[in-house]
Amino acid sequence: MALRSKNGKCRRTAILVPLLGFYFVLEFFMYFALPLSWEQLTCPATSRCTRFLLVADPQILGRIDEPSWVTIWDNDRYLHRTFTSAMSFSDPDAVLFLGDLMDEGSRADDFEFQSYVDRFFSIFPLDSTHKVFFLPGDNDIGGENGDPILPSTVDRFRHIFHKSSELVVNRCRVLKVNPVLEPIFHQSSKKVKNDKFIRIAVSHFPLLGQSTSFTEKMLNDIKPHVIFSAHSHLSRLRGSTRSTASPLTRSLGPVLLGNRTQTGQDFYDDDWMNVAEVNEIEVPTCSYRMGVANMGYGYALFDETKQEFQYVVLWLPKRLHHLKLYLAVPVIICLLILGWWCWVAYCRPHHNYSVLHQHA
Repeated sequence: MALRSKNGKCRRTAILVPLLGFYFVLEFFMYFALPLSWEQLTCPATSRCTRFLLVADPQILGRIDEPSWVTIWDNDRYLHRTFTSAMSFSDPDAVLFLGDLMDEGSRADDFEFQSYVDRFFSIFPLDSTHKVFFLPGDNDIGGENGDPILPSTVDRFRHIFHKSSELVVNRCRVLKVNPVLEPIFHQSSKKVKNDKFIRIAVSHFPLLGQSTSFTEKMLNDIKPHVIFSAHSHLSRLRGSTRSTASPLTRSLGPVLLGNRTQTGQDFYDDDWMNVAEVNEIEVPTCSYRMGVANMGYGYALFDETKQEFQYVVLWLPKRLHHLKLYLAVPVIICLLILGWWCWVAYCRPHHNYSVLHQHA
């Protein structure tokens, strides 16, 4: 009896230990080791550099489309863990939120919207040491699937997330571009030519790839060195002379602003000061609920001394795969237990009978 009890404890231990180890790896160790997989952008000792962390389409879940509090809790925790890791790793001078902060912001009443705002700032903790710039997305103020853009929703967003159209960080000037809401930031050609700032245009919606009067006027008025956008949930590189966007999976740069860009083994002979050849980087979503395989944060470094630029995506764990594993593991354990039970029930008695027959 004692031997049978001991064997039972060993079997339970053999099941529990791997399960606990599996849970520890997916829930703790993976996030602890996450920065080890990221590429650090370095600033030369003789240069002055400005770093940006770009957050695209977090779309924190609402209670209309996602009534399960467990799902909301898990998504919030994922965003919080990855964001704090990215902040610690990049130590940015400024954080740029490129819109779609909430999934149901445009549909929420004032009370619900405020609850989403409180959740947002608990997920993405920010302090006074980092400058912050917020862009509205179609899920924040309307415009998706026929959802109307109302002045009240626009004013509500601007009241909480500020309405400034530009952000100056060291020698970098970040300019907000919105085809629907924001007027074009106009500069005279002489002023742009003499402007010593690195001009960075940011938009929720991609701007290049299609010729529109708004895009052409924006390029002529602002003459940005680089454009950052979101909305597609993908990591891509766009150019005004390329009809389609190309996947951007490797680091970009160092790029001499106004001269040449390089990513991996692909070369783009672009004059960044030339209106017709400016490049646009689409930053991927940081949420695993957006239906894409790869999530990440954009990390950009501008060398103000050498007038160079570097960019890389801080790729994130595939949380949906982990959740599927959580569903698969109990099934595997049940099959193993069933197999063990069948072995005990059908193989063991036959073995004992054979031994007794030999003794007789």
